[in-house]
Amino acid sequence: LNPTLLTTMAIASAALGGWMGLNQTQIRKILAFSSISHLGWMTIILIHNPKLTLMTFYLYSIMTAAIFLTLNTTKSLKLSTMMTSWTKTPTLNASL
Repeated sequence: LNPTLLTTMAIASAALGGWMGLNQTQIRKILAFSSISHLGWMTIILIHNPKLTLMTFYLYSIMTAAIFLTLNTTKSLKLSTMMTSWTKTPTLNASL
């Protein structure tokens, strides 16, 4: 692919994912838009350093899996429930 076109699409993905995630209250939707945004950032990195893209993908996957496991443990679906769950599991919420 043309690097200019790839960069344009990557910037659009990063901007759109970030912009759409701002208006969400459900944590899974926020993480979905975060993934769209991170895909844009990884595409920009891919143009310059493919090995760094793979490392970024691994780190993002590990962090996202940890967040999903934490949210599953605390049974948090929305930001409002996550803000009140710190009384039940303060150490787990501090890790988020």
